[in-house]
Amino acid sequence: MRRREQLTSHTDDRIIPRLTRKAVVGFAAVLPFAIWPGIERPFSAPKIILLAAFVLVTASCAIAGRFSFPKLPLPCWISLAIWCLTLAVSGLQGEFTSQTAFWLPLLSVAWFLLVLAVQPRAEALTEALSVSLTLTALLALFQYLGLDFFQHFGWTSPHFESPRMRVYATLGNPNFVAAFLAGGLPLTLVIGHWRRPRWLLLVVIILQAAALFATGSRAAIIGTGAAVIWFAIVGKLGYWRILAIAGLVLLATLPLMPSRPLKTTLEGRLYIWRITAPHLSERPLFGFGPGGFEPKFAQWETSYWREGRAADNLRQFIGVQTHAHNDYLETAVDHGFAGLVSLLALLTSFLAMAFPQSRRPKGELDSAASAGIVALASIALVDFPFHRPTEMFLFWTLLALVCLKANR
Repeated sequence: MRRREQLTSHTDDRIIPRLTRKAVVGFAAVLPFAIWPGIERPFSAPKIILLAAFVLVTASCAIAGRFSFPKLPLPCWISLAIWCLTLAVSGLQGEFTSQTAFWLPLLSVAWFLLVLAVQPRAEALTEALSVSLTLTALLALFQYLGLDFFQHFGWTSPHFESPRMRVYATLGNPNFVAAFLAGGLPLTLVIGHWRRPRWLLLVVIILQAAALFATGSRAAIIGTGAAVIWFAIVGKLGYWRILAIAGLVLLATLPLMPSRPLKTTLEGRLYIWRITAPHLSERPLFGFGPGGFEPKFAQWETSYWREGRAADNLRQFIGVQTHAHNDYLETAVDHGFAGLVSLLALLTSFLAMAFPQSRRPKGELDSAASAGIVALASIALVDFPFHRPTEMFLFWTLLALVCLKANR
């Protein structure tokens, strides 16, 4: 009887880790497609709820499976701990605390730790992300052509004259789709090393690049350019040339992109930053709390116009702003300079770990994952991918990929 119990326990110890790894890989592929039409936040809320539920359930399986964390450089663990501590302090003492803004970054860190504990094959996780990116690109292209798949289910979206604004996939906005694709495209480039046929990989790359064009997002060009520079720095010539060609094509077709004039876009961003920046010193250490930007900007904008400091040609930009369109500026508002410094330290420490790994003869996956991190971090200069669930999920999954490869 005791022998049978021991045999059962040993079998469970093997089955639970295997099933948990498969669940993590599968979840990475499906999360971007979680939507719930009719609720207040149909694209973001379901993803956050699903992420929270999955992390809680799978973490218990990870504990039962006796998983352990891989070895990482001490600066990575320190920067991660400080980032979490800053988020907690900011949420506790802040003037404002949005539940979404508070829990999203913490859940993303929990997902990162879960992936490290479970340690799925980095190649399998990469393929899962590529499947997700490709399906998102297909949905985006169909929507751009006026063939919205979701209309067959009776789901409708507002009518837009611009083909660009018809593109939302399951993320909610063309800029959100663009950031997701730009951050994940470098991963697709490396799959050809262990998967055939190559022609299928070429089709997938073309689909994702075409979807990037369809979004009309100039931020995607910034992200792609940053990834090209990273590939060039780490010496992966083949990849940076391919990505450079894609970036040049996007740049050459910039006048054809279905976007509003670049001058108007830049003026709108500068308008938000000009109003926000002078108030950073009001609560410099831990900021106004998670989600504090939106209510504070409404106050600051009212004062800005009441004092007569703005030119009349800027009136077109008056309105509710939920985000600063610069994640670093918004982090300084919400979490203070402590939050900004800890975020930058987090990025620096993990990229410092990824750099030597990416330069190795077989460091293609390391270089691709870190290139995606660089792309998202660059897009964050003019957008807010670190405040959206899908891009945040991708960002922390890319960080996890870098860590997984460091221990293989």
